[in-house]
Amino acid sequence: TLTTGAINTRQIARKFADGEVHYIRVTKFPIFDVNGKITKVGSASIDMTALLKAKHRAEVALQKAMDANVAKSRFLATMSHEFRTPLNAIIGYSDMMAQQMFGPLGSQRYHDYARDINDSCKHMLELINDVLDISSIEAGKRALEFGEVDLGEVLQECRRFLQPQINAVPVTLDIAEMDHLPRLFADRRSVKQIFLNILSNAVKFNVPQGRVSVSAETEDGFVVVRIADTGRGISEKVIDTITEPFTRGEIDPLLTQPGTGLGLSIVSSLVELHQGELHLQSQEAVGTTVTVSLPASSAQPDARHGNG
Repeated sequence: TLTTGAINTRQIARKFADGEVHYIRVTKFPIFDVNGKITKVGSASIDMTALLKAKHRAEVALQKAMDANVAKSRFLATMSHEFRTPLNAIIGYSDMMAQQMFGPLGSQRYHDYARDINDSCKHMLELINDVLDISSIEAGKRALEFGEVDLGEVLQECRRFLQPQINAVPVTLDIAEMDHLPRLFADRRSVKQIFLNILSNAVKFNVPQGRVSVSAETEDGFVVVRIADTGRGISEKVIDTITEPFTRGEIDPLLTQPGTGLGLSIVSSLVELHQGELHLQSQEAVGTTVTVSLPASSAQPDARHGNG
């Protein structure tokens, strides 16, 4: 410091009188006289022990939390697979009974019970599939096959799949013309899952005679899709955390709703895997608008070759 006039800082370990080692940050700085000449060196020492110990504890806690999260995802994935095997058997046999493939069951009640068993098992399988999806995504085991994807085609497939649900509410689903848009550069299965989840929520949480509208445009190499509904909306108290796993839009725990609360979490994770963006705007008793941005194939020089 005397030679160069520079401020020098270093960290040293010192054993205090109580025998405990403390970590000290020592800073040396020059002191000048009226002529600008270095005449002395000042020193400031700060005991960093408590801060360093707190930082270490935080790092250990973070690592434990990350390890626990990975273990949780692996456990859920394993248990989901184990549950699916017997459920598929129950679904298959109850379907055969409901259709009376090997003759009449006798009482009509047996037929109704078989159909109820079948419907309940299918619903449970859907819940398990959601858990399996989020577990595989969190564990980094979701395989994506990137290529050109026709957005309009995917949206029409979603409409056909959701038509019974649309008729039951009922709501009107308007999908704008998509022919002017470039194809997406994405994993087709994931794109379908993204919009199936969003549209399903838009229908399920809508009001009778409500409306769901879908529009899209290109912006800076992305296809931006907006899905707006006239449903009951999402509470301000939960909208900031609605994409976290197992979070629901309804804050009243006494109101039972179907599903795992994983739909938007899966959507958010899949959009992130595509380096896209997901935004939600909602107002209670007015409706919700979900905006999804996914990369366009025109922005990918190798898209026509199907390279991911």
